[in-house]
Amino acid sequence: MSIRSDRSRSRWVAPAAATVLLLGACSWVPLKPEAEQVRVRAEGDVSGCERLGKTHTRTLERVGPFPRRERKILEELEALARNEAVQMGGNSVAPLEGMLGGERDYGIYRCP
Repeated sequence: MSIRSDRSRSRWVAPAAATVLLLGACSWVPLKPEAEQVRVRAEGDVSGCERLGKTHTRTLERVGPFPRRERKILEELEALARNEAVQMGGNSVAPLEGMLGGERDYGIYRCP
C-alpha cells in the first residue's frame, strides 16, 4: 500500500469514528408532550395504583461496534414506556425487571 492511500484513509477514519461515538451518546426516542406528565416510579411505589398492563421496550444497545452509554439507553426505554402509558390511559410506569440487552419491561399504572 502506498503512503498516499494511508494518508487519504486517515483523513476519513477519525471523522467517521467521532461521528459514531457521538451517535452513541444521542437519544433517538422523543418523549411525546403528553407523556411528560407520566411519572417513573419504583415497583414498590405503585401499591395504591391500578395496574393497566405492561409494555416491553427495546432500543439500540450498540451503534455498530460501539456500545452506547447505559444512561442514554435507560432514558430511551423510559421514554418509550411513558409514551405507551399515555396510549393506555396511565399516568405512571414502573420497571418490572432490570435492563437486559437494551430491553426492559414496564408496568403501566393509573395512580391517584
